[in-house]
Amino acid sequence: MNKRSFLLIFPVIAILLELLPQSVVMNFADYDAETGTVSVIKNYYSYFDTLPFGYGDFFPLICAALTCIILLLAVIYTFTGKFTLLNVIFGLSIAAVIVSVLPILFKSYTIIGIGISLMLAAEIVFTSAMKKNERTEKET
Repeated sequence: MNKRSFLLIFPVIAILLELLPQSVVMNFADYDAETGTVSVIKNYYSYFDTLPFGYGDFFPLICAALTCIILLLAVIYTFTGKFTLLNVIFGLSIAAVIVSVLPILFKSYTIIGIGISLMLAAEIVFTSAMKKNERTEKET
């Protein structure tokens, strides 16, 4: 197995976590007119589901799209080995981590969301190490 192919591990795990139906939680209020009480109903969705996007929670779908782009670029890098792709993957991974943490604003951050953020952060660290390794190989 090529050392470049290890770059595929973290985006694949992140996408698998994003596909789970408990990735995003949305809170809805239910008003009972008889008793005058309000109860909160929690519904769970996948990062790829458009319902949270339709209700104004844009971050999960954007994070899922960025993760798919990162995976696509990592596959291309695995076959071509172009150093510029590492820079793009690194930048997109930073953007994806930022977007993956923003569901905290909507109180829709779950344990699975933490796992997604950790996988994307690991991709940043691994890409950074790959960039450093590629530079030292070019210098020698």
